[in-house]
Amino acid sequence: MTSNIKEISQKIIPLSAFNSLNENGFKVFSHEVDERTFYEIVEKADPFTSVSLLRSFYMYYKIYLNKYFIKPLLLKKCPSILEVLENEKSLKTKVNRIINSLERKIIH
Repeated sequence: MTSNIKEISQKIIPLSAFNSLNENGFKVFSHEVDERTFYEIVEKADPFTSVSLLRSFYMYYKIYLNKYFIKPLLLKKCPSILEVLENEKSLKTKVNRIINSLERKIIH
């Protein structure tokens, strides 16, 4: 199950990044977006756009995570749910750290 979780997770992050970019006016194709590319775009964008991209990314990530992981794992009462939740917590911390840093730049 662990390899399956990693495989699906590797698809959810680019899909979330793709939707976030399109929602914020970037014209990209899904095959062009991976996690590294997304963070490079966030880094190069102005702070307002970067915050919007990250919030949108995390919203889509949560939607896909709930649809493909949390709900099915809860229905099956699978112990792998803890791994999924830990990965989500780690990503949330990373995104929040970047957002907080960008918001400090906006304030100053």
